Amino acid sequence: MLFLWTYTSFKASLKKGTIMKKRLIKTAGIFAIAFGTFFYFFNNNPSQEGSAFIRCPSNALLGVNCPGCGSQRALHHLFHLEIEQALQYNGLLILFFPLLMYVLAIWCYNFIFNQHKSIRLLNNNRILLGFFIIIVVYGILRNIAIYPFTLLAPPL
Repeated sequence: MLFLWTYTSFKASLKKGTIMKKRLIKTAGIFAIAFGTFFYFFNNNPSQEGSAFIRCPSNALLGVNCPGCGSQRALHHLFHLEIEQALQYNGLLILFFPLLMYVLAIWCYNFIFNQHKSIRLLNNNRILLGFFIIIVVYGILRNIAIYPFTLLAPPL
């Protein structure tokens, strides 16, 4: 009886150690990707000539500013704590940035701990439709060449 208890206890501790190892590897991977992304955006300015960042296809091919145009430059300035310049490049991204970081944190938590926690805000179809409408309207307004709307377009 003692042998069975010791064996099951040993087996459970091995399983717990394997789970902890997997969690540690997942966490290290997420931190490596996050640090690498931050480091790259912090040290490389997408506005400079010869930058490795790709240009927005809708802007390059059609001359239209999509809702995401200026996001790379906005992130670069946000990471340098230049909030005003970041807002000039893509104000919508900067306004939604805390929500995006929250969603990313929940996704990472679920990935590391094999959970399925959901975000109630994003499970509501009306709220998702509202986000979609905001993004589409922002994309349309930033392409209108009349004064107040030209402020939404990213600087060249």
